[in-house]
Amino acid sequence: MNVVIFCSNSSGTHEEARLMESLGEALATRGHHVINGGGPGLMDAVLRGAKRAGGLTTGIRLDVPGRQHSPNADEILTVNDLHARQRILINLGEIYIAGPGGIGTLFEVMDVFASMNKGIIPARDMLLLGSQWEFLYQWLMFQKQQGHVTWDLSSVHLFHDIHQCLAWLDKKTSIDGKVENRVEYGPFGVSSLSHLEARLGYQFKRPELLEQALSHASYGHENSLPHNERLEFLGDSILGYLVARKLFVAHPHTREGDLSKQKSAIVSTRMLADKAKQLELGKHLKLSVGERKTKGTSKDSILADTMEAVMAAMTLDGGMEATSDFIDRLFHAEIHAQKLVLKRKQDFKTELQERLQGMGYQVPQYRLIDESGPAHERRYLMGVEILDEVRAEAWGTSKKNAQQAAAQLLLADSEFWTSLGQQIKEG
Repeated sequence: MNVVIFCSNSSGTHEEARLMESLGEALATRGHHVINGGGPGLMDAVLRGAKRAGGLTTGIRLDVPGRQHSPNADEILTVNDLHARQRILINLGEIYIAGPGGIGTLFEVMDVFASMNKGIIPARDMLLLGSQWEFLYQWLMFQKQQGHVTWDLSSVHLFHDIHQCLAWLDKKTSIDGKVENRVEYGPFGVSSLSHLEARLGYQFKRPELLEQALSHASYGHENSLPHNERLEFLGDSILGYLVARKLFVAHPHTREGDLSKQKSAIVSTRMLADKAKQLELGKHLKLSVGERKTKGTSKDSILADTMEAVMAAMTLDGGMEATSDFIDRLFHAEIHAQKLVLKRKQDFKTELQERLQGMGYQVPQYRLIDESGPAHERRYLMGVEILDEVRAEAWGTSKKNAQQAAAQLLLADSEFWTSLGQQIKEG
C-alpha cells in the first residue's frame, strides 16, 4: 500500500525529526511504499527512516535550482508545476498521513482535489497526527456544512500520537489482507522485532519463536525463560541440508569434494557471524549481564549460533520454503559463485581458535603425526589437539595446509561441538 506523508521541508524540532524518522521506519517495516517530498528537513527524515528499514521510498519535489534532493529516496519525481506535483501525490497515495509542518502542502492537495473534481474532495483516508491538527478537522466540518466540499468525515482520523496512528493503520491493512496486524512498539512507535523482520525479509506469525531464537542460553538461565539452544540444534541441520541441496543444484558438474568444501565455508562460524552482522542481529540479542559485559553481542560464536536458531524458528513458523528463500537471499553470491573457491581459505585455524575461545577454551594445538613421500612430494599428517587429545587429523602438501584441513574437519564435526557444549553445561 502507498502511504503519502505531508510534513515540512524545515528541520523542525529534534523531537519532531525523530518522530517522523520513526514513522517512516515503522511504515516501511509494514510493507508500505513511503512517499514524501524529496527535500531536506522533516521530509528527508521520513525517507531516511523508511530507507533504513529496507522499504521502498519515493521523493516528489519541485524543480527548484540549487535545492538539494534527498539521498534517501529510491526515486525522485521532479516536476515544474505545483499542481502537477500534487496530481502525482493523488495518483500514488492511498492513505495520507499529516505530520508536523505539513499544513501548507495538505491544503494545496485539497485545493487540487476540489479543482479536479468540481469542488468534490474524494473520501480518502486521512490520518491527522498530533493535537495541532484538531483545528483542521474542525475546518473540514465547517466546509462540509457550507457545502464547499463533500468529504466523508468518517475517512478523517485524528491521532494524538504515533502509537494510535500505526495501530489504526495496522488494523485497516490487516482487514484488507495486505499486512499482518502487528501492534508492538518501542519508544517512538517502532517495533524492534518488526525492524529485524524487515531485514530478514520474513514476518513471523508466531513472534514468540523469534523472541526465543534471540534469547541466549545465559539469558534464559538467568531469567528462567526459554532460550535458543534447542533451536540452534535444529537450525544447524536445516542450514546444512538446504545449503547442500542448493549447491548440488547450482553446480551439477562439480565434484563432491569441492561441494563439501564450499558448504563448509558457507555454514562456518565466521561466515554466519558475518551475515549476522550484516543483519544487525547483535542489536536484538538477549544475553545475561555477564555476557553483555564481555561484549557477547559481537562474539562470532554467539552470533553464528543465533543465526542457526533464527533459521529454525523461521522453519517452525513458515515451513522449509520460508527458510529456503531466506538462505537464497543471504548466501546467493556464495552458492552461485562460478568458481567454488573458499573465500576464507586460510582462516579455518583462526575460526576454530575464535570459536573455542568464545566457549572459554584455550588456543588449539597442532601436532605432526606422520609424514610420507619423497622430498619433492612430501605429505604431512597434522592433528588438531583440544584438551590434550587429538580431535581431528588431515593430510596436506605442507604442514600449514594440513593444519588448515584438520581445523576445517573439526569445525564441521557436529558431534564434537555437541559433546563440548554438554561439557560446559555439566560444569
